[in-house]
Amino acid sequence: MRAHLGGGSITFPSKLLSVGDGKIPHSNNKIEIDCDLGVKVGNIEELITKVYPDISQIENKDHQWMCQRAILAARNSNVDEINDIILSKLPGDIVTYTSIDTVMDQEDVVNYPQEFLNSLNPSGLPHILLI
Repeated sequence: MRAHLGGGSITFPSKLLSVGDGKIPHSNNKIEIDCDLGVKVGNIEELITKVYPDISQIENKDHQWMCQRAILAARNSNVDEINDIILSKLPGDIVTYTSIDTVMDQEDVVNYPQEFLNSLNPSGLPHILLI
């Protein structure tokens, strides 16, 4: 995960690729990451506060404010956790929408147990959507 504020959005991808391609000098399988590559934070709450300051006042922000910010995570479970925390900070009541796990063709019911359908968590399609 990273928090990056301000300029340098063009150089970030090239720096990130340099890390991934192993082009950054290293010793003992450790690399030193430039300070301008991100902001060091201690926990998820601090990360959210750095990337989305005053998120509770989102109604006073223009859409560009949100478009200029992102938190990247490697796993959907991390994304779900971050989204839940951010949603809890937004003003207003949370409305919950749940998905329906079923098969279209009733002949396939025996091929897809309910447990299997409940275990699926494709990105962008949560079982429970909070708005």
